[in-house]
Amino acid sequence: MAAFETKYPAFVEYTKLSDDRFGFDINSLARIEPLLQFLHQMWWRIELKGFERLPKEGPALIAGNTSGIIPWPGLMLIYTLLAKVENPRRVSIAIDMDGVEDQRLYNLMTEIGFVPWSKDNAKKLFEQGQIVAIFPENSTAAMAKSIWMRNRICEFDWTKFLPAVEEGVPIFSLSNLGVDECNSTIVNWDGLAKFLGWKAFPVTPFFPFLPFPFNLATLPFPWEMTILPSNPYKSPKDREEQQRIAKEQAFLCEGDVQAEINRRLRIRHR
Repeated sequence: MAAFETKYPAFVEYTKLSDDRFGFDINSLARIEPLLQFLHQMWWRIELKGFERLPKEGPALIAGNTSGIIPWPGLMLIYTLLAKVENPRRVSIAIDMDGVEDQRLYNLMTEIGFVPWSKDNAKKLFEQGQIVAIFPENSTAAMAKSIWMRNRICEFDWTKFLPAVEEGVPIFSLSNLGVDECNSTIVNWDGLAKFLGWKAFPVTPFFPFLPFPFNLATLPFPWEMTILPSNPYKSPKDREEQQRIAKEQAFLCEGDVQAEINRRLRIRHR
């Protein structure tokens, strides 16, 4: 922990001022920081763009695309805002954690920055001035995304945007190009997933040669993580108008992410 404090003094000072009601433990984050650094810098060699657009203080919502069962983009976002930005900040990754049955894994996830998704939890974090990240694609579709669906964004769930709209929080899109290529899923085994009670069971080239979870190993394909400009809006008091704007913001974010991925693919293939 002493080495972590020396390496990231600004982040450590920032966390002292934040509320840890959701179980965040900086000691747990310090323990896995070497792994996150290896994945970010050596395995995926992630290129960052646009992170200067995030506010230096106050709440914000980040909405991005993901792929696979393991929430790699969330982990890389935690490390990015810890180590790779001028103004380090904590980010809470709000995801559906109902399927995490192992209590030790659940505790570890909350200790490093994951928060069970709910409207109330999101609002509490915004009230604390925190950055919240969501991955609002249909969770089953994103988990089961095969190589045949790579770089195609699933529809964003507009209800995940509603707490930010109600609080008037700025919303930023996050484009993750490369995460689909890293995901080695060939097809989703629906029957086995239903038998196990899982949302998805990705079949990879490592299955059945490696046991779970090693059969979900990712490929060392370079990523690009890009924060796009926010789409401004006015937060109304009327409930129906709030829902309309949340739907609009979800549609705009989904379109922005897909457009950025398409643009970067065209540049890559020139």
